[in-house]
Amino acid sequence: GRLWRPTMEEDLPVAQRWEKLESRFYRRIELYRMAWQNEDDITGAFSLEGQFVAVGGYGGPIAITRDPGAITEVRGMARSTIDIYSASGIKMASIAPDSERKMVVGLGWTDTENLVVCTDDGCLSLYTIRGDFLAVHSLPQVAKENGVREMKMCPGGVGLAVLTENMVFCTATGLNGTDIRTRTLPPVEGADASNPIRAWSPVLNDRMIEVLAACNRRMYVVRADGASDLLIDAAEQAEFTAIAVSANGRHTALFTSEGLLWVITSDFKGNLVRLNTFMSITPTQLIWCGSDTVVAYWDQPGNLLMLGPRGETIAHAFPSRVVLALELDGLRIISADKHEILQSVSASTLRIYTPTGSSPAATLFNARRCFDSHEPLADDLMRELLDNAEQPTALASAIGECIEAAGCEWKSPDQKRLLRAARFGLDFADGKAGTTTSTAAFVEMCQMLRVLYHVHDYKIGLPISLAELRALKLEVLVDRLINRGLYWLAHEVCRYLKLDNQNAKNRVLVHWAHHLIRNARDDEEVARTIVEKIGDTKGISYAEIARAAVARKALAIQLLENEPRAAEQVPLLLEMQEDRLALDKAVQSGDTDLIYFVLMQLRERLGSSFYRVLSQHPVARNLFIKNCSFDELTNFFTQQDCRGELADLLVQRAYAGPASSVEEKLDYLRQASRSYTSREHAFQQQATEDQINLLRMQRDLNALLPKSPVGLSVRDTIYQCVMAGEVGIEAANRLKKELKVSDRVFWWAKVKALGASRNFGELERFAKSKKSPIGYLPFVEECIAQSNRIEAAKYIARLPPDQRVTYSLKISDFNGAMEAAQAAKSEELIAQVQRAAEAGRRPTGTYERASRA
Repeated sequence: GRLWRPTMEEDLPVAQRWEKLESRFYRRIELYRMAWQNEDDITGAFSLEGQFVAVGGYGGPIAITRDPGAITEVRGMARSTIDIYSASGIKMASIAPDSERKMVVGLGWTDTENLVVCTDDGCLSLYTIRGDFLAVHSLPQVAKENGVREMKMCPGGVGLAVLTENMVFCTATGLNGTDIRTRTLPPVEGADASNPIRAWSPVLNDRMIEVLAACNRRMYVVRADGASDLLIDAAEQAEFTAIAVSANGRHTALFTSEGLLWVITSDFKGNLVRLNTFMSITPTQLIWCGSDTVVAYWDQPGNLLMLGPRGETIAHAFPSRVVLALELDGLRIISADKHEILQSVSASTLRIYTPTGSSPAATLFNARRCFDSHEPLADDLMRELLDNAEQPTALASAIGECIEAAGCEWKSPDQKRLLRAARFGLDFADGKAGTTTSTAAFVEMCQMLRVLYHVHDYKIGLPISLAELRALKLEVLVDRLINRGLYWLAHEVCRYLKLDNQNAKNRVLVHWAHHLIRNARDDEEVARTIVEKIGDTKGISYAEIARAAVARKALAIQLLENEPRAAEQVPLLLEMQEDRLALDKAVQSGDTDLIYFVLMQLRERLGSSFYRVLSQHPVARNLFIKNCSFDELTNFFTQQDCRGELADLLVQRAYAGPASSVEEKLDYLRQASRSYTSREHAFQQQATEDQINLLRMQRDLNALLPKSPVGLSVRDTIYQCVMAGEVGIEAANRLKKELKVSDRVFWWAKVKALGASRNFGELERFAKSKKSPIGYLPFVEECIAQSNRIEAAKYIARLPPDQRVTYSLKISDFNGAMEAAQAAKSEELIAQVQRAAEAGRRPTGTYERASRA
């Protein structure tokens, strides 16, 4: 088939930003420009030189403290605080040292994002990501007595190992619980202070921590049962100065004092690749990128070297120190000014973006680009996919790869381009082979990318990839958001993905608040802290939190003040016997059911004094009236001698109650009329009597009219009567007389009814019967509404000149309009008619004469 060629610079293949290393392609993607906030660095730019830096996995946080063993220039005050930053460089917390005599020898992050601080006295202090102290644990006695030289975390943060000053290894597991397990490993033969261990790396093997250690040009594996020599030929090797084990545990990278970078199998029997780097300096970091590429980094002169499985290399240079952090699908590169990720290009991305690619996914992607550019080649490319007899599932494969490739991208524009291509393919699926699950995969990918878009945000600073999210699980991501205090975002993720967000909310916020209530004594401080932390987070019930503080009434009331739902506040206030406050909250809420609930509770509790309390709350009284049953209100008004309100209730009952027959309505209205006894209700009594008469007459009209008029207004009743014809017109006249209907109301109703029934003869007789109290414009409008221009013309002649012009034009009577305009002697009206006539292309004799004049 034909090859698609990009036409614009932005359409150039993404592959131009890749670097090839043997059979793989790699790319560096900038995630953030760092926003470091270092209080110590007040006179110059932020720098990672001379710092301990620990980076959490899965897009985790960054902990930084000054390396006491490094000689660096210090600006400002030299403090040994530990600062915790998000991955975007926003400071999250600072931890002050518990003692100036203790020296930090290592930092690390557990798999639950707790910070481990190891000091030279053999203590392990644990802190939350927000700097809250959790616990302190002690390493074995050998670490306390001899001091700790160095600490390293195991992959995944499930444990750690330390090297003491007398060259003995100690391990610790269970860092996230209260029962930490420590162990002292057997010593390495010949290793002591004068003959130190030059390089070492902890390895997790079947939940047990082992250590690979280099000493005396030998390599040892140190287990609980002893240290074993791996029998590497010492005659060929120089001293090992750096060790790195691949993520899958199959390969080990070694660096020697002679600058040799050596990759072997983990059983140390298979020699994979050797490279002479010509660097005598030990790499600052030796780390793996994936499972087949080794990365060596030297602070001086700032070089990074990538070594492939067959000895090919890629070099990168950095102007200042960087820190490398292993991720599941790449390598994070953190410098003083930016945060990048180095990762291999996925197979699906490679097939799509390779310039000469002809895979189904590349064809679909190019078809979408051509479609967006309005190129006819899009049709040809889609036909290639749809008519591919050799690959019946080509379209399904293309859609799936575009979806998967979108999940491998970090930038929204790249993700959108790939998702648009997948969506384009779905439009053509129509039950094609293998496409039945594509729609679900597309929706799921869109949901995942939306979640990632929010957690990648600069203010959140959690650059986790889709592959890592799948490995980590969504519930763990929610926990990490909660650990950062991002309760709202965690709740929204749960709601959007339909996770058990109620459980997450209770587990985190409510549990935390209950813990604070149980352990803190200052009510003001507790309430302030809880409110500050929770704020107006959607879905969080302050009433549920306050219920744990019922024994501390003042605290519970303060917490309830922040509960937006009165239905949650009021029951708890009633339980605490805060009756007046409960009633006030119920009234402020405007919830009639809630107010009625409070009133019923108070009625049972207060007895005879209930009505006195009720009289002090007019709003509550009114709402009590609205929510009571008819019988209860009848008794209440009778006892309170509220005759006017009783009469109003009876009128409402007549129309809004269950009364269905006319006789029932009349009975209620007669009772209401008798209850309107005071002079101030004279109008209401007369209106009720008029309504009684109307209902009676409507009852009598039931047999006369095709549709029952019961319940209609006087005007609508007259309208229905006139619509019924001659007999109905006589009934309408009787209604007008007996109910004393005004002429204007009667004429409006009758004109509209005659027009709607197209009874133009009767309409004309009615217009001539007497001078119209409403004018003749309604006659004109009703005739025009019925599209009867001839009848309308009869009444237009009786309109004022300006209205005659307007309505003559509406029925296209240009002669009549011109005559009216000339009679009014208005140049403006004449010009209006001329314009209308020209627009209508119907010049008339009168119009022509006026134009010549």
